[in-house]
Amino acid sequence: VFVDLHKGERRPGDPVRGRRHRPCHVEPHHVPLASRAPRLDLRQAPLHALQHLAHVYLAPWAVAREERANLARAMAILEFVGLQGRAAELATDLSYAEEKLLAVARLLATDAEVLLFDEPLSGLAPSTLREIQPIFRRLAASGRTLVVIEHNLDVIRELCDVAIFLDEG
Repeated sequence: VFVDLHKGERRPGDPVRGRRHRPCHVEPHHVPLASRAPRLDLRQAPLHALQHLAHVYLAPWAVAREERANLARAMAILEFVGLQGRAAELATDLSYAEEKLLAVARLLATDAEVLLFDEPLSGLAPSTLREIQPIFRRLAASGRTLVVIEHNLDVIRELCDVAIFLDEG
């Protein structure tokens, strides 16, 4: 049961206005008020029930289609950061460097245009740094703005176009 905080409840069979193209997804602000729910007579009720029954049976395909799209996007992000071969692994089974890459992947999944990184390369061996730095360069080349807080000044010199140094701050 959906609850409207102002007017009351919405019954599960009530239609959702303006969202017919995505029957499996309801935004809370698109739930109609109970007082605006359609009043059905006995002739309309069977047709109304059949329409909602069709949504119940068609929704799994819509959900499956959306899941396939989400999986394809997740795999593209994992490929971008170089973790596509570890997609089936648990995060606890990843190395420290791979955990850092996974954090970058999670940030990419937000589709934010400004990405904030707090010491993304701290604690990594120099050889690993050389492997991961191209990922940050590709991120910047993709048109995103990167804000990186890092204590390793060599990394900052390699990655950044503009650097601001804070002393005792």
